Amino acid sequence: MSKSESSKKEVSIKKIIWVSAIIVIILWASNFILLAFDGNRRGVFGDMFGVVNSLFSGLAFAGIIITIFLQSRELKLQRDELAETREEFKTQNLTLRLQRFENTFFNMLSLHHDIVNNIDCQIEEARIIGKNIPFSEPTRVIEMIDYKGRDVFELHYSALRKQLANDETIIDISNSYGIEYKKHRNDFDHYFSNLYQILTLVDSTQFTENTESIEEFEEKCKFISLLGAQLSAYELLWLFYNSLYMATNKKFKRLIEKYSLFNNLGFDELADLSHVTFYEDSAYVRNESEKSES
Repeated sequence: MSKSESSKKEVSIKKIIWVSAIIVIILWASNFILLAFDGNRRGVFGDMFGVVNSLFSGLAFAGIIITIFLQSRELKLQRDELAETREEFKTQNLTLRLQRFENTFFNMLSLHHDIVNNIDCQIEEARIIGKNIPFSEPTRVIEMIDYKGRDVFELHYSALRKQLANDETIIDISNSYGIEYKKHRNDFDHYFSNLYQILTLVDSTQFTENTESIEEFEEKCKFISLLGAQLSAYELLWLFYNSLYMATNKKFKRLIEKYSLFNNLGFDELADLSHVTFYEDSAYVRNESEKSES
């Protein structure tokens, strides 16, 4: 209730009280005058007192009714104010929750880049020197070549692709992937763990008041798309087979399918094109029915 409405209400109540008080005073004054100056009519007038008492009783009852009405109105206004306050608190809480989410999300995204940049490896490569130099005998030299960041994903994927080339079932893929993955576990464990945590963070965050709405799903997809834009082609390929690896990755696979994380996956680079069937179509393309189901 606003201050102006409250002041108007107080003025109305004061008017009712003053008018009631004046009526009572007039009636009692009239009684006193009639009783004082006309003694013969005192007996008859005494009988009329019952009517006056009835009037006052009626006024008192009416006052009670008015009081109950005003109190009821006051309670309704208080309930409305409480409802508005609750809505404001809900909006504020949602805003604060989204702010905390964004801070956490972008910090984890920054951590993702740090993890990628810190991945490195060295491999031996043979190089021929003196091949085109006259009167010089070519010499084969072994050199240590450094690979860093996203180049490591591309380097290791060539070996992984050969390992998976003849696999036709998820069990075969899981076994073959496990052999190759264990060679590079120190490089990739932290990477995939952080990636999974980012997906889980987005999936578990409430962005709107209605968690089942299309708007809610679209907001989550915006952040997942932002994450997907940070992944290179070979990161996606490693993620493709990592999520088929072992039963513990079923949740990872479900989130990928839910948010179409493989919409930019290069199918030509898969070990076998038939492997795409191990994921639901929603992992590659998102449509209207998928949005409503989510």
